[in-house]
Amino acid sequence: MTPQMSSKMLTEQSPVSSCKVAPLWWSDWGNRALVGLGVYLLVYILLISLGWGSDRLYAYVAELGFAPILILGVVFAIRAIRHLPGDRQSQKAWALVGAGLAGLFIADAFWAWYTLGGSAEPFPSPADAFYFLSVVLMLLGVTRFPRNKATGTKYVRYWLDATILLISGLVAIGYFIIGPELLTTQSISIETAMQFVYPATILLLLIVVLLKILHRPRPGRIGVLTLFTAGVFIYFVSTLWWAYIESHGSYEFHVPTYALWMIGFALMSASPQRQVDVVRRKLPNTEPGELASRIENLLPYLAAGIALVVFTFAAAPLGDQFGILVWFVMFGALLLVVRMFLTLRENTQYQVDQLRQASEARIQALVEYSSDLISVLDRDLRFRFQSPSSRQLIGLSPDTFIDTPILDWAHDDDRTLIFDAIQDMIMNGHHEARFEWRLVGLHMRVAELETIASNELETPGVHGIVLNSRDISQRKRHERELDFRANYDALTGLLNREAFVVMLNYSLTTTHRTSNIGVMFIDLDRFKSVNDTLGHDAGDDLLIQVAERMRLSVRGQDIISRFAGDEFTVMLPDIDSTDELMAIAGRVRQSIDQHFTVAGTEVSISPSIGVTTTSISDRTAENLIRDADVAMYIAKRSGRDQSVLFQPEVFDEQIPADGD
Repeated sequence: MTPQMSSKMLTEQSPVSSCKVAPLWWSDWGNRALVGLGVYLLVYILLISLGWGSDRLYAYVAELGFAPILILGVVFAIRAIRHLPGDRQSQKAWALVGAGLAGLFIADAFWAWYTLGGSAEPFPSPADAFYFLSVVLMLLGVTRFPRNKATGTKYVRYWLDATILLISGLVAIGYFIIGPELLTTQSISIETAMQFVYPATILLLLIVVLLKILHRPRPGRIGVLTLFTAGVFIYFVSTLWWAYIESHGSYEFHVPTYALWMIGFALMSASPQRQVDVVRRKLPNTEPGELASRIENLLPYLAAGIALVVFTFAAAPLGDQFGILVWFVMFGALLLVVRMFLTLRENTQYQVDQLRQASEARIQALVEYSSDLISVLDRDLRFRFQSPSSRQLIGLSPDTFIDTPILDWAHDDDRTLIFDAIQDMIMNGHHEARFEWRLVGLHMRVAELETIASNELETPGVHGIVLNSRDISQRKRHERELDFRANYDALTGLLNREAFVVMLNYSLTTTHRTSNIGVMFIDLDRFKSVNDTLGHDAGDDLLIQVAERMRLSVRGQDIISRFAGDEFTVMLPDIDSTDELMAIAGRVRQSIDQHFTVAGTEVSISPSIGVTTTSISDRTAENLIRDADVAMYIAKRSGRDQSVLFQPEVFDEQIPADGD
């Protein structure tokens, strides 16, 4: 076993520095339930599409098939609440979302009661009330999810965007889905109003959750809310289709509508389990990048475009009165909207470029001759600036880094640490974060850095994340050297006595009592004569060769130490029997019995080996080492060059052998 492997085991198995491995995705029953949910969804869609079974069975499956998915969604919401004990806002959000899913379940239960019972559904019915209530509850839940606080104009703009999108959506629904002739004050009925309000409320839910994502919720919410948003979108599309066929004729069972409802409900129900998975496995936090800001700026113009299209269709009959002028007006209005959007985009980009150039010039002047590495990242964690000291650190020019993500340059084991530290600083409003990481450069050249990250995203002239990194490679090498000296024998590279005892104690306390651990105590016969005749340098060379042969003789998981002088110990975990232990001791003895060449001279030595296991000796490090030592002395007394298994009855009779 190499010193590096032993060091890794010592670090990983130390009670102080041990860390828990993130659980596997499949280890959680909720994730396994998601797989079952997918299979259930596929079977349901195939059944209603292909018409399997009798008419009665078909009707029951079609109407009652939603219930298991919605119940599972409620269970997932309860799990999400329990996995967020310190996040009251998210707990309230998932409680309301779960209540909304429960409302959908009750509404579907009423619908199935009327449909399967063959009775005429009253209008409005309790099902309608619970459908509306479910959307309201989920809407309130979405607004509860934590996000960066918006103040002043940002807060006003948030609700202006939502209102603009809602109005344009209502105009499109009223004209293309319901039909303007049904929404006049003379012809509108309660039924028509309900057909209009159903998709309108779901549209409002969709807009709010979409803007919640675009306005940067706190870390870890993006994947969850994206899944929920996809479900709401599909629910909205299916409800639009239902409203269309309902307002243009009598409603009948329609396979695509039910299939889309089922898919939408499944995605919404799965979203709280995604929250549980994020918490359980400590997945990296996520947030929208620059693309989200662009989409956010585009939405009001998209809404205006939709309203303009609707107005164009509505104004088409005026062509008989005003002729082609109507179309010129419509086309001119459309071009005006496009022109306004392009102007805004150009102005924004110009301002960004000016500020970036000014800030980069200012930073360049400050850090030109700094030995520290100064970096500026944008919100997507891409390099906008890198100081010239990167050449001395890892042999790369600053331009190499520009527009590349910092995670591409980090050591694989450090990427999650960097991402979490910076995102936590941004999303929780901290001004700075500190972390250590490894920067990998040209020809795998590595610089170990201590970094202070400052959140300057809102600072005029900077608008970025400033990293001030100091090279600590020499300090880290010194720390590793001190660690090696504290735990390893400088001559052979094996563990020293103290480290061996620590690891043996740790293994005894962490392994199950039914798992046997063996200990081997080895003393070299006639080693003193080699030292006396050939000198200490030759003796040291001999010890190095013995250590290497022992490494090749034991198993990969066994741990060897130079206990003292010419004495060695070996810890052997997971020993099945004493026969296996004696066989390994035999291999060690056979490897040492071969001739050695030291100082140009061929020499022969032999080992006396004592062995014991936790099935024989008391389960403590002190007793195992003592008993193996006793067995080794018995091997010496019996003529040397032997392997002896400790027997408790001979403990009181053990007498140290004379000589070497």
